[in-house]
Amino acid sequence: MMRRHGPWIGRLRLILLGMLLIPGLLACRDDSRGPATLTGIVEGPTPLGAAAFVLPVEGVTRVEVVRPDDWIFTRFVPEEGLVRVVLVAGPGASGPLRFLIHVEDGRAPLPRATLMELADAEDRRISGTSGYTIQIRP
Repeated sequence: MMRRHGPWIGRLRLILLGMLLIPGLLACRDDSRGPATLTGIVEGPTPLGAAAFVLPVEGVTRVEVVRPDDWIFTRFVPEEGLVRVVLVAGPGASGPLRFLIHVEDGRAPLPRATLMELADAEDRRISGTSGYTIQIRP
């Protein structure tokens, strides 16, 4: 005569199997960190011709333009902990100013940029930066 153990034995086996497998699966999880490219957008109530801003230097490896006719000037200043950036729209550019930020670690918190100065599409200085923002996205 065969003894029957009931449904709880099957559940117990599944629980034990899970306890054995889950730590191993978590250990195999991809924790590798690596370089990534982020997109930055400077926008506001009026079309922009240029923007000067700073980024934290930590983790940033390079900053470059998106549109081939735009210009970007960068200066890494490690002793101040920042990257100074001037982004100038090329001839006939329209819409917000866009740029790319290359970072060492794509899982690190997104860098926060701070606007310093702006110029409109006619190359006139805009007084103040209220109403203008820099968004950085993965």
